[in-house]
Amino acid sequence: MLKVLAVANPNDIHEYRYLTALVRSGIKIHLLQRKPGPLDVELPVATHSRWPVSGRRTISKILGSNLGNLLADAAVHRQLRRLWNQTQTQICHVHWIDEKAWHCAIAGLRPLVLTCYGSDLNWTRLPDHDPYLRKQKAEAIARCDLFIADSEDMIALASELAGCELRSLLLPIGIDTQLFRPGYEVEASEWRSELGIPEDATLILSPRLIGPNYRQDTIMKAFCTAVRRGGVDAYIIFKKYLSDKACVDRILAIASEEKMLDRVRIIDAVPYERLSILYSMVDFAVNFPKMDAFPVTFLECCACEVPVISNRLPAYSSNGIAKYLTFVGDNDDYYALSQEIVTKCCSGVDKLLLQEARAHITRRFDESAFGDELVCAYKELLQEGVQSSNVREGVIA
Repeated sequence: MLKVLAVANPNDIHEYRYLTALVRSGIKIHLLQRKPGPLDVELPVATHSRWPVSGRRTISKILGSNLGNLLADAAVHRQLRRLWNQTQTQICHVHWIDEKAWHCAIAGLRPLVLTCYGSDLNWTRLPDHDPYLRKQKAEAIARCDLFIADSEDMIALASELAGCELRSLLLPIGIDTQLFRPGYEVEASEWRSELGIPEDATLILSPRLIGPNYRQDTIMKAFCTAVRRGGVDAYIIFKKYLSDKACVDRILAIASEEKMLDRVRIIDAVPYERLSILYSMVDFAVNFPKMDAFPVTFLECCACEVPVISNRLPAYSSNGIAKYLTFVGDNDDYYALSQEIVTKCCSGVDKLLLQEARAHITRRFDESAFGDELVCAYKELLQEGVQSSNVREGVIA
């Protein structure tokens, strides 16, 4: 049985699904929790430990920050190598690329697999991103044995940061296509009734977490314009998953200014097992972020045969999904988005295209195939004889 040291945060739904897919595929996991705090989920891992304590603050107070940081980093690397030897794991797989990925790389834990989740690398494009952390991410990527991402755009960005070609695997997180499917009419109708939404009204979903990057304020402006100028009878749902309060307040302020509050529903975070009912309840979804990797939301919508309106970002050209999406302009033009909302509200759906989209997801992105592909990637690394090495000096200046 393969044994993997997984540096991850199972409290994040995407990382949790990643780990459970590995367990279902027969992988024995030692979880090295990369974030402090209790685990909010049950995870059938073999063993579990916390991220090493560095003593950085205490050492830096005594010896100064420069020497203190060097000694603290060395302490972390020693503990990582000790854990690696104690657990006798064969592969180190780090989920989310940050300073912890760098520590694992410098500690010489190999084969080293890194999975990018999008924001971890997209943030390096921002001018205010910590330059030292950017260098740590670049060095971790350059030293890894396999880089996994959900889009070619993320792989290209990683190669650019690392300054070299990478061994990479294009692999979006798979979904349960038996859970995410059309149907659930009774449950969806009951939920719609609880929200006070008429059965004959068009219901629109903003599926992403509420935050500045996802531009729900633009979506709200477009929705109000579509209802007011386009004359459509529509309602819209936003989810409070990891929401930014200022953004929620902005959505409500726009709705209030436009006298559309009665058409807006902001619901609490939806349990994973009920997401498919939410998709079944709506007529289409709207996605409009500033930057993005490849969202699992696209897979879920397509599996449930829910049309999607989106702006076009580089990552969206991956995985054969683009032909199933309706694209609008890439800028912050809410009027163009409103026109597409009106068109979608007034036109019938292309059932054959939606069925083709579901077939594509079922064939290529079911979570069972996702886990099996990871196992194959692990085995290839081990067959090539990549071994854990002694601690190596970092090259960050």
